[in-house]
Amino acid sequence: MALDMGIVILTLVIGLLVAVLVWSLTKRSTPSSTKGKNEKGANSKKEGKKTSGMPAKLPKKKATVAVSKDSKSTFTHSWLLTSLKGHTGAITDMDFSANGKHLATCAEDEIFVSQPMVETPTPSETDSGCVLSRRQKRNRMKKTQAGNKKKEHPTKTVESKQRMRRATPLKYYTRLQMKNSELYTYLYQYVLLDDQLLNLGYPVESSFYPERAIIYKTPEANVTYYRSDVRRAFRHQPEIIEMAEHLYSSEHGDPYEEKPPLSPSLEKRCVRCKKGFFVTLDGEYLTEERCIYHWGQWKRPSSPGETHGYTCCAGDEGSSGCTSGDLHVWNGVSPGMNGPFTDYVRTTPGSGSKIHSIYALDCEMCYTGRGLEVCKVSVISIDGCLVYEALVKPHHRVIDYNTRFSGLCEQDLKKATKTINDVQRDLLGFIYSQTILIGHGLENDLRALRILHSVIIDTAVLFPHYFGFPFRRSLKSLVAAYLQRHIQVGHNGHDSFEDARACAELVLWKAVCQLRPRHRSEHMP
Repeated sequence: MALDMGIVILTLVIGLLVAVLVWSLTKRSTPSSTKGKNEKGANSKKEGKKTSGMPAKLPKKKATVAVSKDSKSTFTHSWLLTSLKGHTGAITDMDFSANGKHLATCAEDEIFVSQPMVETPTPSETDSGCVLSRRQKRNRMKKTQAGNKKKEHPTKTVESKQRMRRATPLKYYTRLQMKNSELYTYLYQYVLLDDQLLNLGYPVESSFYPERAIIYKTPEANVTYYRSDVRRAFRHQPEIIEMAEHLYSSEHGDPYEEKPPLSPSLEKRCVRCKKGFFVTLDGEYLTEERCIYHWGQWKRPSSPGETHGYTCCAGDEGSSGCTSGDLHVWNGVSPGMNGPFTDYVRTTPGSGSKIHSIYALDCEMCYTGRGLEVCKVSVISIDGCLVYEALVKPHHRVIDYNTRFSGLCEQDLKKATKTINDVQRDLLGFIYSQTILIGHGLENDLRALRILHSVIIDTAVLFPHYFGFPFRRSLKSLVAAYLQRHIQVGHNGHDSFEDARACAELVLWKAVCQLRPRHRSEHMP
């Protein structure tokens, strides 16, 4: 029994000694493996030999190097496992410095960082789980700030873009390379004569009533002279005569058709459906009848086999209208002599360099009981830059905003703060009696603005219709034919600024073609 007890005690003592020996060896091997290659000298080499057969953790870099690195989280991508010279761990991020050198971050940099210092990447700082570098974070932050500014001021950005677009000089203006005085002298040959102004319906000063305006509109019965002239000129080409007949009928109606006589005081002719209606001189309607009409033009066949039809609905000549309005409308001018009017203002003479100014003008108008009234006006200089633009409050009740063509609605005119008198005062501040005004069918704009001006270049006259007066080509067709581009293509109506630039560019194109015929690359239709 005593012998067995001694054996047990001896076994316990030997086991305890073995456990102490193993513990001492384990404790001695752990610090030797953590030092690794970071410590120099004989002691580190000796401990490295003892622990070479055991798995060791990745070595830490020096403190000075670790401080210069950004805090990174653990990299998880399996496709970036390449090592670079000077980096013992896997590369987690690559970028370029300002001098074109590589900037790399490896996995060994992350071990030295203590856990509280590690920043958890947010979704804005990562890309598919990849931690961004400092440069990438900085660029991402700049983009975010720029996006926030755009969201805060979206209208300001749009306005700046429009301002840059509107400040672009016209191509043919830069090609001419002429001073304003020289260009003024050359373009003056295109100015309309006094008798042309009167016959085309421009407001002119009456010789019998000084400082008052009169407007002469060719009566519908007299335009048969021009119709018979077309018949006589193309008597051997019946297809052209037929085209002229349909074109005239679509714009003026049939002059041979018997129509009830018009009273210059009350009865007016609707410009859309050609029916007569009664309205007082103050714009009060006596005939409240819906207007049914075709808003499109009568399309003549451009090739054999095509048929006539309206562009709005392809309806026949005798078909009923495809659009309806609340009331009939008119343009404010009756056939024959109109006036004298006392609410027109005349441009005053300028001095110095102001006499050589050239502007292009276009207005958007709406229908009221007194006819057409201006609701937006745009003026540009001859180089194409915007000079003046304003919305105008109509003086009388609006019957039709003419949104399909004017591009304006009731909400737009609620923002208008200027009256017609304010606009007249603004325009006469820089438009003088010697100023050349350019426009397409500018008599309508000057009648709506109630301004008397006699130095006019009308692109509808400068580029005459194939059949001559009273036919006129539209501004859209002139720009497509001579400038090889398209305007008025959207569904939001016309843009007065775009139309004014188109008129100025047509006149400049004409000047370029006449001054440099040998270098002309454009085709004159």
